[in-house]
Amino acid sequence: SEGIYMKKQLSIFAAIVAVCIAATICVFAATADIVHQSVEGTAVIDGVKDEAYDGALALDFIQKGKNNGAGETLDEPIGTAYIINDAEWVYVYFDVLDSQLDSASANNYEQDSVEAFWMDGNAKNQIRYHVAQDENGEYIVDVDSGTAYASAVAITDTGYAVELQFPITDVKDNQIEMCLQINACSDGKRDYTCYIEGNADGDDAYQRADRESTYDVWWTLTLAGEHEDTRVEKIDEPLA
Repeated sequence: SEGIYMKKQLSIFAAIVAVCIAATICVFAATADIVHQSVEGTAVIDGVKDEAYDGALALDFIQKGKNNGAGETLDEPIGTAYIINDAEWVYVYFDVLDSQLDSASANNYEQDSVEAFWMDGNAKNQIRYHVAQDENGEYIVDVDSGTAYASAVAITDTGYAVELQFPITDVKDNQIEMCLQINACSDGKRDYTCYIEGNADGDDAYQRADRESTYDVWWTLTLAGEHEDTRVEKIDEPLA
């Protein structure tokens, strides 16, 4: 009968919706479940990859973003991030393979740069680091977006390097959540964003306002050493 037919159609539709939702959840969960182990060390923020990074966690950037590159895997990395930490700070050294620096666009995100994301008080901190020159022609870091800490830049034989640090915050079970990004640009536009393997969804990293946000596309860093839990849980504001 028509009623039975309609029920079957609704059942099929509901099943399709459920599968789509489950697939979406799996994509976000798989990205968020990327875990990397840091190593212990303290770096001097001067743009030089010194002995503090010997044995450091090395993450190659080979995954194009889904929104800026359709998620393809590159034939070879366009850069590598080296990560260490001590009792207070996470240190990241970006070695970017890009000898043609481009900053022609008026949009910061369409200029050659690197970005770092981490949680601070259950709120996103997003910093974008550009290579710039001061009035004396010296290369410096031009920083935009959130709260910035110590950083430095250097021009290398194969591109540029950015070294930065950020405080260890929002620790849970000796882990923090973070994301790193390279913006590859030319001729005044961004060609694509680039991430570590399996993190193509990182294109949406900037949309994650707090830990409860839908865009859970960051990954997890297991810290070297022992760190107390400092994670700040979200506080719901009372209705007016």
